[in-house]
Amino acid sequence: MAEHPGAGSKDPLGLCLLEDERRFLLDWYETRPVVESGFLRLAVENRTDWDLRQLQEILSRQAELTAQQDPAYIWIDQEFHRALAAATHNSVIRKLQPALLQQGYFRLAEEVAKVNAPRLTENADYYHSEILRCLKKRNVSGACTALEAHMQRGVDDLRAWTERVQNPLED
Repeated sequence: MAEHPGAGSKDPLGLCLLEDERRFLLDWYETRPVVESGFLRLAVENRTDWDLRQLQEILSRQAELTAQQDPAYIWIDQEFHRALAAATHNSVIRKLQPALLQQGYFRLAEEVAKVNAPRLTENADYYHSEILRCLKKRNVSGACTALEAHMQRGVDDLRAWTERVQNPLED
């Protein structure tokens, strides 16, 4: 039987092979709106009241951590995005979404969160609330617009963090 790329691999997308971590994160943020907008479209169509309650509960826990500027909020942030994928009620999306998160993202995102916590927590609080508001109203275009703005803000924050790390004496 022929080998299939990624079959049985803990890194089926080959993301651990990427050498430039900053480029990886920028590419990752560029990819997410493309992929997650599709997730959102299905979530708007398929979401249940239970899904909405789950997302609201996650936002409440996130708000507790962001109020303290606790970088651990990043784990709740990603729980929110996993719950959005779950709200699609699509088994492939539920498996694909975590694969986009696991390879390298968390360690790098935590580093950025430690340095730029106020801006990042504001981004997560505002845009996650906006996405949920649109999901409740079944407003696909509003949810996608909020997601795209959320990701663009992430790119802007990553670029600011990278510049600070590369030029530490300029602060």
